[in-house]
Amino acid sequence: MDSAWNAEGKYPEVEIRFVSNYTYTGEEGVSCTAHFHSSVFGSVSAPAEYEGGVFSVRISADSYKEFQNVVFTVKSEDSEKSALIAKQLIINGSGSFEWTNVDGETFSIN
Repeated sequence: MDSAWNAEGKYPEVEIRFVSNYTYTGEEGVSCTAHFHSSVFGSVSAPAEYEGGVFSVRISADSYKEFQNVVFTVKSEDSEKSALIAKQLIINGSGSFEWTNVDGETFSIN
């Protein structure tokens, strides 16, 4: 995970990269999405891009937000599979982030 300023130069974005058992091969009608769940700020979803065996997703970090779960979902016309990829993501609008993985390990990125 790392941060980058968005095109307008106003707010940082967080980019999360992860590997999944699912290998996206560009099938028509298949969507790959990361869902960021928050009971306080509302949930956010963003498309996950696939390149070179790694998925990546970007979300805006326009203010302090805390997400309790980050879930990756692969959905086709006839099925849907989901997996938890983080227990917690805390975004500080100044550009620092805290990520707690599924094993409970916490990493800070400034």
